[in-house]
Amino acid sequence: MLCEVELFCHVVVPARNLDKNGMVAPNLIVTCLLKHMLHWKAMARHGYFLAVTKLKSIGDGEFEELSGSVVFPVAFNCRTFLPVDGEVMLGVVYKIRRPGAFLKCRPMNYIYLSAQKMPDYHYIDGEKPHFLDDNLSRIEDGVVICFVVFCKRWGNQVRDIGREFMVLASLESDNLGPISLPVNFGELRLVGVVSRLRIWADEGDGVTGSTTEEEDGVHRGDQKGDLPGFPLQIHLPRVCPFSSNWWNA
Repeated sequence: MLCEVELFCHVVVPARNLDKNGMVAPNLIVTCLLKHMLHWKAMARHGYFLAVTKLKSIGDGEFEELSGSVVFPVAFNCRTFLPVDGEVMLGVVYKIRRPGAFLKCRPMNYIYLSAQKMPDYHYIDGEKPHFLDDNLSRIEDGVVICFVVFCKRWGNQVRDIGREFMVLASLESDNLGPISLPVNFGELRLVGVVSRLRIWADEGDGVTGSTTEEEDGVHRGDQKGDLPGFPLQIHLPRVCPFSSNWWNA
């Protein structure tokens, strides 16, 4: 499920990035915010971070003597993806074992389709192991599978999993199973969403951020205000002091 959520975090900017007037460029704060989101990747409550859709405010920065950094409170809207039970999705098989198949559906990397959740399929061993049903439909490495989310688990406390969701897939419903979809394994994304985000400093008076997402079936939750059209344009002042309120969305 695609969601639009409002988040708040503290962005740490090293003091060495301050200019001689004690100012911080807004694009640097936004870059640090994006790096922070890439590091955290997902949250149990909201799901995977896909893109920042609106920068709402950057508060006063506070200098931390111990770390030598300036901390800015930042409020922003973010598009996320949260897998929910009963949701139909697409995934690519990347490993076949007798107990079941392992799939990926970016940004999710831990999707397991148990043999017990494949009605009428039986395991065929060999050089290229696969599952085969009575209609000769094959589940093998590289095949695109239409599946339903049977259940999920937040894997932050599981060794070697980290901040990821573990999903148990199922084919126990109509119109599920292998489908003909020419797609590069590395390019498969959530249906209707391209979660690529880029941000740069323009040559004018501000900083521009852009997303290349398609708006498709977004659950806005408790979002305040309208989501701007895409590509998203965020214009900020060239410099940012950390001693006064200089801008609020």
